[in-house]
Amino acid sequence: MHVAQIKARRTILSNATRFRDLKEKKMALEAFKAQISLLLEQMINQPEDQHEVQEQLREKLREMRAMGLPLPADLVALEKRLDDDFYAAGN
Repeated sequence: MHVAQIKARRTILSNATRFRDLKEKKMALEAFKAQISLLLEQMINQPEDQHEVQEQLREKLREMRAMGLPLPADLVALEKRLDDDFYAAGN
């Protein structure tokens, strides 16, 4: 096998791996979006559990950060507002 053929195979394998990783990240991002959407609905529908739901939301955002996934700006703003409200309440 020629050096050029080996390099071409490595490039193809590298591109396939990169594509698979991107596809997995996209799937993970969609799963997080769905989970966060359910948490937001739960915050509205079950206000008595709001603190627990807020903690679950923060955990999901931490997981997304750990995976290197992009965080939607509106959720980052919500997280900041929740933190501000938490500290303003004296906790």
